[in-house]
Amino acid sequence: METKAAGKSTNPNRSTDVRERGMAVINDVIDHCEDSYLAAKDYHIKIMKEFSDKGLIVLVCQHDCVLWFINMGPNGEKRYFMLAMMQQLLRELPESFTIGFFYDVICTLHREMERWQLLPHCLPHLKFATPVFHLYGHQWLCQLLYHPYKNPEFGHTDGEGCEREWNLLNSVIPTCRISGFYCRLFVINTKQAYIDGQNLCKLASCQKWRFDDAVAKLDEAEGALDRLGIPIDKIQTAWAEQLSTQQAEPPHVLNLFLQINLLTSGNLVPEKDAGMKTIESILNLLWTRTTL
Repeated sequence: METKAAGKSTNPNRSTDVRERGMAVINDVIDHCEDSYLAAKDYHIKIMKEFSDKGLIVLVCQHDCVLWFINMGPNGEKRYFMLAMMQQLLRELPESFTIGFFYDVICTLHREMERWQLLPHCLPHLKFATPVFHLYGHQWLCQLLYHPYKNPEFGHTDGEGCEREWNLLNSVIPTCRISGFYCRLFVINTKQAYIDGQNLCKLASCQKWRFDDAVAKLDEAEGALDRLGIPIDKIQTAWAEQLSTQQAEPPHVLNLFLQINLLTSGNLVPEKDAGMKTIESILNLLWTRTTL
């Protein structure tokens, strides 16, 4: 059963202004991220209605080498595909390893794993992030918490290995659109075998280039900090305070909206010119809040 459907069917009255156990982001923020993602996905599903297979899901390693493909059937992309690949990878690695996972909407996947305790024995060893290309479609708090560059565990990894993989595979798209099921799989497997051979030959040189690029960026950042003359400890403290502030629930905003609702529901705002007077009430409350 899909985890999203399970969550909604068993807990339809879930509060949007609270956090799930183990999460640093409130439900309302994650719901906004999920809604924007589903809206974009629905658009593509409408385009692909004529195809029985909706596409591929791929798991790549940090070196952009493909580990597994999953062929999406008529129902399109489902969250359990990612969970299946995650579980398969965890079977191949020691339990003591710390593993970082990238996913376009990792905030929703992380919430479902915490809520339903999926792979509970592995959760303490998992780190989650969103690829930098997809990150800016998320809410601000998700950008802070799931940005790979803002998490030291991910180093300078951008998480866009899948996008680079699709760029290498896009030449077979026209052929696969008019191919049968088995012919399509054969074409994809053959093309991927060629890509794997090319990547293996360039693996050492690519890793050296990435290492040199990371060192150059580190030297540039350290030089900028030296010129500013700000101790790194002070910057880290300010960053921790920023995260703490963003994660804190804003009770004054909730109280403000509560007062506005009382004004409107208590007939304190006349029906005539109600919109303008409601706006005036909001501005007065905001001014009072900022001057206290």
